[in-house]
Amino acid sequence: MNKIFWGTLIIIVAVCSFLALSCGKASLNTDTTAANNTFTSPPTTPDNSTNKTGVAEGKVWIGPLGAGFPEKPDEPYPTEIYEPRNIMVYDAIHNQLIRQVDITEKGYYSVELPAATYIFDINYIGSDWSNDVPKKLTVISGLHMMNDFGINTGELLKVDPRPNNYLFNSLNQSSQVLLKTIQVNTNVKSSQQYMPPWSIPTKINIGDRIVEVRGTILNNHPQNKEIAMYAQGFDKEGNQVSWTLDAAHIIGQIGLHLEKDEVGKFTLHLNYTDNLRVIRIFANNYAQDPP
Repeated sequence: MNKIFWGTLIIIVAVCSFLALSCGKASLNTDTTAANNTFTSPPTTPDNSTNKTGVAEGKVWIGPLGAGFPEKPDEPYPTEIYEPRNIMVYDAIHNQLIRQVDITEKGYYSVELPAATYIFDINYIGSDWSNDVPKKLTVISGLHMMNDFGINTGELLKVDPRPNNYLFNSLNQSSQVLLKTIQVNTNVKSSQQYMPPWSIPTKINIGDRIVEVRGTILNNHPQNKEIAMYAQGFDKEGNQVSWTLDAAHIIGQIGLHLEKDEVGKFTLHLNYTDNLRVIRIFANNYAQDPP
């Protein structure tokens, strides 16, 4: 009887030990599998399908644009007209050139750019100027941004100097004031009355037609920070027919205070005349305010 009891007890202990060992292995295998799954799961792949760029495109009108844009948008330009001219894409502060964009023979441009804000300008060939530039445009990811530009080639009205050149002073010497941008509007109604300076025979009344010249300059003079600007208008024979109407310190001039390498905006007003063909802009600089 004791032998049967002890034999049965041994069998029970053996079975329990076997079951406990099996359960432990099963638990260990489960934990190991979980750990392996943690380290071997494939990493998440970034979605690169999103378009990070947009397209800026449009029409560039080239010519004497005094009467507005031509009516034939797809008439090809001669090679010597469109080939040397480009749309210039700068960073948002108009400092670094990002892209120089060609213009097609029919006057179209197109450029793909990373989504961001840019300044669009032209490269100013000959007597070129434009009231449409510089222009700040924001390129949006995945979209086509349409914007047209006009390049006035100066046959009807020339502006001297063109941008990226120094203005001369009254002694016909470099003022070290750089003309950065220029816009001219010959069909502005005067918002104030101007008394006649120098050779203008009559005063300018409110509502009279005048010429507005606006733009930006950079002072590159190492010492002088006070700048006096003025403009003169001439007919095709070179006779002066237009004068600056503004008056700041001196009749016929405006004043700006710019530190070295500082950029500032200016606006000049001139009397309008039908025979105006050239506008020349000047700058004198001083160490202190002019009298």
